[in-house]
Amino acid sequence: MNDEEKKSAFVAKTQQGLESLLSEELRNLGALKVVEGRRSVEFECDRFTLYKVLLCSRYAIRVQKVLHDVSRIPTVPGERDASEHAGRCPHGAFRDVQ
Repeated sequence: MNDEEKKSAFVAKTQQGLESLLSEELRNLGALKVVEGRRSVEFECDRFTLYKVLLCSRYAIRVQKVLHDVSRIPTVPGERDASEHAGRCPHGAFRDVQ
């Protein structure tokens, strides 16, 4: 494993009211850019830290990798919601098995 492994974005789901405990736990395990949400916590980490989170987290119900952030897609007048942008998402990049 190389020293400068790429960091990926993840979302850890939790129960309501445990967001602050989960975010503190993720920081202690080595996660970066930790942001609390509603029943979830977004964070970035490398593969080693992800394994630590998966094995040691007491508050995360599940951890999901963020493939594409649709909230960053600018809205276009006349379109109803971000789901209309789904065709513009680079799906081929996510099918590549490594």
